[in-house]
Amino acid sequence: MQVLLLQKTNIGRGALRHLLEQRDVQVVAEARDASEALEQAGRLKPQVALLDLDMPLDEARNLIGRISEVSSRTRQVAMCGTSDRGRALAIIDAGVLAYVLKLDPFEQLMEAAESALRGEVYLSAKVAAADDAAEADEHEGTPSIAMLSGREREVLQLLADGHSSKKIASSMGLSLKTIESHRLHISSKLGIRSIAALTKLALQEGLIRLDP
Repeated sequence: MQVLLLQKTNIGRGALRHLLEQRDVQVVAEARDASEALEQAGRLKPQVALLDLDMPLDEARNLIGRISEVSSRTRQVAMCGTSDRGRALAIIDAGVLAYVLKLDPFEQLMEAAESALRGEVYLSAKVAAADDAAEADEHEGTPSIAMLSGREREVLQLLADGHSSKKIASSMGLSLKTIESHRLHISSKLGIRSIAALTKLALQEGLIRLDP
């Protein structure tokens, strides 16, 4: 895996590079700020960009979008200091495939990078847990598909019918990344992670029916 590393501090960059290289990850470039990261991404077009996005949200969105423009092959992973659900979803919507916390174990960063390389969405377990708690408080433990948009309900119906994300993307004419993003939003809004539990809810609310 060829990686671009954006980390603001020399110590942080050095430590991450050391850990990554121990896992046979090739760090092809390092950047101290957004402008350096953008230049390196356009010039080297790495497979994965590990990005310290502790910056104003508009700046983070702009960087994500511009990296996508100069290197469409580069999968982006956000490394952030906050587990705020709204910020995490906004950054994922901007185009990153994975969101991890700086306090997460290094193994989770590797899982995020590998997931992104495969084109799959990855969300820090701590952010997911915060989502579950927030949704439970907001909806008093009674999730409903009424919380979902029309497109999200369509994706949920296909998931509950046993279709894979890849098959759903093909049938709906959307990218796999878009479907994975919809799945993340569905799970976040409903406070439900497992396909089995999502299927049960779809059955309860009449979104799907069992064959007689």
